[in-house]
Amino acid sequence: MLSDKQKAGLRQWYRRPDVLDEARRLVKAQEFEALEEHIQMRALFPLSRHGDLPDYMKDDEGKPLLPHNAHPRDDLEEWRDVVELGWEVVEAEFGMSRDDIHLTIRDQQQRSWETFLQSVDERKSKKNE
Repeated sequence: MLSDKQKAGLRQWYRRPDVLDEARRLVKAQEFEALEEHIQMRALFPLSRHGDLPDYMKDDEGKPLLPHNAHPRDDLEEWRDVVELGWEVVEAEFGMSRDDIHLTIRDQQQRSWETFLQSVDERKSKKNE
């Protein structure tokens, strides 16, 4: 369970211009799988660079708020909580929930599969002509 200070810091972290700009670009391009990767992984990589962390990501002693760097291998529950906060920011900023994103990804994958099957059928038809 994350402390209030960790939650506040992470909300700021996910609202950094570089994180939001990339999320905005991915939403606009409807690259939702990449958005998921961005929120759950790429936006978290810099947390491991402790010397570069902003003050809001450090405790009163100057140590990182997330000693495990929000890495799922080191602390899966912490990572899940961090990612959940990231999705809260996405929903607040873009009006799209994590569930909305997952449903959209599912629909895109379904359309892609159907398109593939149609192309297979078309090739079979051409071959049999």
